[in-house]
Amino acid sequence: MKKRFAILLTLLAALLLCGCGEKADEQRWLWSSEEITPPSDFGYVLAVAGTEDEVFAVSYTALGRYEDGGITVLDTIYSTDAPAMVYGASGYGDTLYLLVGEMRPQYTEYGEPRENPDFSGKYTVIAYRGGTRAEAVPFQLSANDILSGLLALSDEYMLCWTATDAWVVSLAESGSVYPQQVSGEIVAPTTSQSGMWLWVKQDDTFGFYPLTAAENALGDLTQPEDCPRLCTATVSRNDGCLLNSGGTLSLYQPGRNTDVPLANWHDCALADATVTGIVQCSDNAWLCASDFDGKIWSIRREKIAEGKQTLHIAAAVGSLELDELVKQFNRAHRDCVAVIDYYPENAYDRLCTEIMAGDGPDVLDLACLSLPLNSSYLVDLYPYIDADSDLERDMFVPTVIASLELNGKLTSLPAAFVVNTMTARVADVGGRTDWTIEELQDLWEQRTDDIFLMSGWMDRHNFLGWLATLTTGDFIDWESGTARYDSEDFIRQLQFCEAQADYVEYNDEIAEKPCLVEFENVQNLVRINGIRNNYKEDFTYIGFPGNGEYGSFFDVDQLHFAISVNSDKKELAWEFIRLALTKKNQEMICDSWHLPIRMDVMDARIETVVGNVSDRQRFRQLIQKPLQFTSYNETIHQIFMEEGEAYFSGQRTVEEAAERIQNRVTLYLSEIE
Repeated sequence: MKKRFAILLTLLAALLLCGCGEKADEQRWLWSSEEITPPSDFGYVLAVAGTEDEVFAVSYTALGRYEDGGITVLDTIYSTDAPAMVYGASGYGDTLYLLVGEMRPQYTEYGEPRENPDFSGKYTVIAYRGGTRAEAVPFQLSANDILSGLLALSDEYMLCWTATDAWVVSLAESGSVYPQQVSGEIVAPTTSQSGMWLWVKQDDTFGFYPLTAAENALGDLTQPEDCPRLCTATVSRNDGCLLNSGGTLSLYQPGRNTDVPLANWHDCALADATVTGIVQCSDNAWLCASDFDGKIWSIRREKIAEGKQTLHIAAAVGSLELDELVKQFNRAHRDCVAVIDYYPENAYDRLCTEIMAGDGPDVLDLACLSLPLNSSYLVDLYPYIDADSDLERDMFVPTVIASLELNGKLTSLPAAFVVNTMTARVADVGGRTDWTIEELQDLWEQRTDDIFLMSGWMDRHNFLGWLATLTTGDFIDWESGTARYDSEDFIRQLQFCEAQADYVEYNDEIAEKPCLVEFENVQNLVRINGIRNNYKEDFTYIGFPGNGEYGSFFDVDQLHFAISVNSDKKELAWEFIRLALTKKNQEMICDSWHLPIRMDVMDARIETVVGNVSDRQRFRQLIQKPLQFTSYNETIHQIFMEEGEAYFSGQRTVEEAAERIQNRVTLYLSEIE
């Protein structure tokens, strides 16, 4: 009774807050990202920089101008006669300044490590006006000073730095150098219409030095409370500096200590840690450099017109694939715009409250959201598939669909999936494709050579974490909301887990040591060739030891779609989901290292990607066998780690640990019911 009353109160509050269930779409920005492909001779991107009127991209070996959505190479720094590389770039007024120096003591050329034993600390600041080289000013540091960047303080003074030291270089004095007193680790500079700042880190505290154009450029260090963490050099054309911090692009006012969020990087399908430079091109456009892939990205925003329908997509994690689907949908619909609303992982309570109130999302990407598939909040997708002229039920990997089907309904549909299994040499285990724990133990006890039972890194603690995920499908009946962790089958699994090695310090010796079985997370078809290369002989997908029904499992780490039962845009929601199921987009998913849900795309890629004919047949047999769906659940994972570790340490017997896991999981299932 108390539980029902609490739920009613929650629902009432949500209704009051949401205007009686009607979703009022607030005025918001629609963000998008587009990769800018530079010419082949441009090289790996280092940074972006801007002058008053122009934006430039810089690689380690070349300078390029950004215009008309592309990169034009203006100057190539590297030559075999006089090898040199770019260390940084910065604009002031109408002039771009490039910091150029000798090749580093250690560097990479065409993927190969190189050394420059003659590095002497010689650098040059080269000025460019109108994209053309102007004056060049050399200066000298020590051979130990390998610079990280350049900031133009004026047309006379430049600031350059290493991780811990900084210098002002005077161009007016032909390269005179003035050391600066810096306390802490230098992170990055920011510039704006209102000033320049050098950001530093001391332990876990961040702060900034205000900068002036002078021989002693650094002002007093300021460390405000709740100072945002900065990880990127930025150029803002507004009053205030851009900060790339905590997954958010924001506008920060150092003098007033105000931080206004602009965008979640998920909205742009980028991660803040991969962005190494940001230059504002206009009020609604930015250019970003990414050291993750050595690419340049154009980031744009536009306001969603008032009165335009909004299709809300709930997700816990962003991806380039999800971002691309949103862009495709928005290009095809003038009267509706799709936006991604990011929820924290395992946001079960919040989602339920919003959906009950009629204010929840239309489409859900269930990866990491932990909404049970038997939820009454999810729509059966079979009628949509059956009514679709381009899709049929048997087009999809049948074992995946069968595992997701509940009471004749398909409440979710993944566009991609991952297979978790175990492999072994045929010479060791024969042609088995499944086994029990007892059979595994018998084989292990018969071995007299020095090998691991499983991969060296898979100690009991790591295996316990995987067990928490893998058993959610085999030992939990989500339809009835019951569990059987107190069964003999599960007790044997816990005992098997405890029998593994304790914490193992992974090293080269362990890496070389053979194993009876290997854990495999098959995320893409290329991995099959990797398994072949590891064994260099016939192998089998033997799966995890169990009762013989399921040995291999699948999970979905992204693009696992469902439709909310309370959505008033169900047809549009299905139009969005089906985009991920087109042949073209399924091939895109393959290209991004995932297993596609469509069998025709899967079969075609197996033929072209997997080199060994028997390996092709073996993998087809693997996905044709029953696959159990598993999903990471934070609550269940925590229960396992607490009770399993108590068993490992001797605080509880295996029976007591299993009983406590059973009781706690049962309580959790009743709560979410």
